[in-house]
Amino acid sequence: MMDMKKALKAGAKLIVVDPKGIPLAKKADHWLQVRPGTDVALILGMINYIIKKELYDKDFVKNWTFGFDQLREHVSRFTLDYCSEITWIPADEIEKATMTYVKTKPAYIQPGIGGACHSIKSFDLNRSIGILSAITGNLEIPGGNFNFPSATGARSCYGSDFSLRSYISPEQLKKKLAVDLYPLYQMSDQIPPEPVLRAILEQKPYAIKAWGLFANNPMCAFGNSQYIKKALEALDFLFSVDYFHTPTTKMKGEFRP
Repeated sequence: MMDMKKALKAGAKLIVVDPKGIPLAKKADHWLQVRPGTDVALILGMINYIIKKELYDKDFVKNWTFGFDQLREHVSRFTLDYCSEITWIPADEIEKATMTYVKTKPAYIQPGIGGACHSIKSFDLNRSIGILSAITGNLEIPGGNFNFPSATGARSCYGSDFSLRSYISPEQLKKKLAVDLYPLYQMSDQIPPEPVLRAILEQKPYAIKAWGLFANNPMCAFGNSQYIKKALEALDFLFSVDYFHTPTTKMKGEFRP
């Protein structure tokens, strides 16, 4: 928050997307009072507008992305008017906020805890934010969105130090779930959710009996909630640490606020 105040004093532009009139909304250049749960439609509408008006970073898109034509087709129906109907935000406000974001370089998007972690559209929201950052050339630049560094200072993904991979033996790496399906995850301390859920339910390649969750809500954040529920119920032990109860914390297991 201190960094935010310093940035605003230095003249930074601020766009707040929140149903509530939080304190930051009063300081914002644009407060988009979004209908709860419709953040994805808002972002897709911004992406469509940027593509239609050819405001995207053409060099970045050409050199560092793939599937742009498919993206163009996918978002084409998300006109400003259509997004306004879904989000309850006036179309002209969406347009003005989009132009502010496009014209401000570098620009950074900070996903909130609510929509980005506890909505049934959390996964798609974070993915759409990544796309918006990428096509505007605000990815992996100073002041833009980036994967924050680990304590060692190496380039990393959510604290997982890619440079330390050489210290792990090939035999140990083979024990990691789904390294054959997702080779790049060998370099990370993370595992995609699907192999974990499959191992819980099928006990292959080995059984997973316990899961610890910290400010995470798989029942809403991941797709196919019935599949998630089945996997969580199959665990011997589930431990959740969160600020408040969620559909996940209400499953069997221990909850610590």
